[in-house]
Amino acid sequence: MVITAEMSPEQANALLASLKSDYSAALNEHWYADKYRFVPAEDRHTAIVLKNPAMGAQRRLIGALTYSLKTAK
Repeated sequence: MVITAEMSPEQANALLASLKSDYSAALNEHWYADKYRFVPAEDRHTAIVLKNPAMGAQRRLIGALTYSLKTAK
């Protein structure tokens, strides 16, 4: 799926900050969950993202926004 969006740099930065905040909160919530307690720390982030598709989508969108903001300058 390809999504195209036009927004100002200010909007993109605000969206990026929001996505990063939401992603960090979700990761922290899952990190200490019993479900992942026995997953080694070095593999836990990947395991969490693989089991939570919305977080995978957030990661991709964060990457795309970061890249777009760098190349737009």
